[in-house]
Amino acid sequence: MWIQIELNTGTDMNVSLLADNRTLAESSVQTGEPAHNLTLDTASQHLIGPGSHHLQIVASSDHTSIRLNTSITVQLMEAISGLQGQLSTTRLEAGKELQINVSVSHGAPVELKIEFKGSNGTFSHSKECPTGQTQISNISLNVEGTYMVTIIAANLVSNASLDIGYIIIITNSTLHEGMQDRDRGKGHEMKDIIKKKWAMQIEPRRHVNPFSNISLQVWSNITDTIIWSCGYCWSGWFECLKQNLIDPTSKKIAIPAAYLPPPLTLHSLSKLLQFSVMERQCRMNNASM
Repeated sequence: MWIQIELNTGTDMNVSLLADNRTLAESSVQTGEPAHNLTLDTASQHLIGPGSHHLQIVASSDHTSIRLNTSITVQLMEAISGLQGQLSTTRLEAGKELQINVSVSHGAPVELKIEFKGSNGTFSHSKECPTGQTQISNISLNVEGTYMVTIIAANLVSNASLDIGYIIIITNSTLHEGMQDRDRGKGHEMKDIIKKKWAMQIEPRRHVNPFSNISLQVWSNITDTIIWSCGYCWSGWFECLKQNLIDPTSKKIAIPAAYLPPPLTLHSLSKLLQFSVMERQCRMNNASM
C-alpha cells in the first residue's frame, strides 16, 4: 500500500508513519520533491492486522524545529474464509420469525446476504457484519413453500457463499388441514396409517454407466411434502441446485450424467416424506445411490 504525501514547507524532512506509537514506515523527503510515497509493506500490514486503523503521519527535520503531523484512516481487507451458518429450525409457520446464526473467521467487515430460493419465489435479507463474530438474524417469511437457504458474504476483495439447508414454510390453513386429518385418524391403529403406499422408481435402472442421466421418482397415494437432499460430500448435487437443474421439492428429479458422482464411489440421496395425517412428522429415508 502506498500513501502519497505532499510537503508545502520545510527541507530535507524525515517522514514517519505510526500506529499506536509503533513505527510502520519511514522515509526522507528532499528539497523540491512535490510529492512522496510512504510504503505500508506486507509485514507492517500483518503487524496491525485487518480492520479499520487510525494512522498518524509525522514529518520533522534535523536542521529546524519544524514538526508537522496529520492523520489518515485506512481499511485493511483480507479474503473471506470460514463462513458458517445455522438454521434454528427446518419447519416454520408463515409469519413467524426464523433465527439464523452467521459468522466468518476472516474477511470482516463483510456485507451479509441471506437468500431464500424455492418454487414459490426468491427472497433475500441483507445486513452488515462488522466484526465477523456470530450475527443473529430474525427473518419473517410469509409465503408457503420449501426454500433452500444460502448465505453470501462479500467484501471489497472477495466473496463466499454457503448453502445451510432447507426451510419449510406452512400456513395456518395447512396446519388446520393437518389437525383435521389427525382427528379423523383417531381410533385407528398407527399401522393402518403406515400402510399408505409409496415407492421409488429409478430410470433407466439402478446400475448405469457413467455417461447416462438418471431419473428418480416417488409414487405415493398420500398427501405429503417431498424434499430430496444429499450429504455435503457430493459437490455435484449442490452445483445442480445452484444452476436450477434439479427441483428438490418435485416428486421426480433428473440428474445429468455430468454431475453424477465418480464411478465406484458411494453416495446417498434421501427423500423426506412428511405425512399430514400424523400428529408428528414421520420421516422415511431411502438410499438411492
